[in-house]
Amino acid sequence: MGVSIAGLFAAGILPGLLICIVCMALIAIFGKRWNLPKGDTRPSLMGIIAAFRMSIPRFDTSSVYSSGQYSVALVTPTEAASVALAYSLFIAVVVYRSITWSDLFHMMVRTARITGVIFLIIASASILGWWDDV
Repeated sequence: MGVSIAGLFAAGILPGLLICIVCMALIAIFGKRWNLPKGDTRPSLMGIIAAFRMSIPRFDTSSVYSSGQYSVALVTPTEAASVALAYSLFIAVVVYRSITWSDLFHMMVRTARITGVIFLIIASASILGWWDDV
C-alpha cells in the first residue's frame, strides 16, 4: 500500500469532521422534535473554570501518549497506548474515584469476552483464507 501513518491520519480528518457535524445536526433536530430538556441557566465563568480545572488530568492522557511516542521516542504506539491506559485507570480509580475495583473487574471480564469473539472471527477468516489457497 505504501501509505504513511500521517497520510492515513490526514485522510481521516475530513470524514471525522463530517460525522461530527451530522451528529450535531441530528442532536439539534431530534432535541427540538422531542422537546428534550435544556439547561436552566448558563454556566458562570467560575463554574467553567472549575470544570476546566477538574478536567486537566483527563487532558493529560493525550500528552502522556504523545510524549512517550513522539518527543522521547521510548515506546512504540502500542506501548504508548498501554501507558496511557494505565494512566487513565489511575486517574479514574484513585483521583476521581469514579470506578470501583468491582467495576474494573467487570470491565476486564467484558473485554475478555469481546476479545474472544474477535479472535474467533479472525480464526474463522484465517481458515477460510487458507481454504481458498488450497
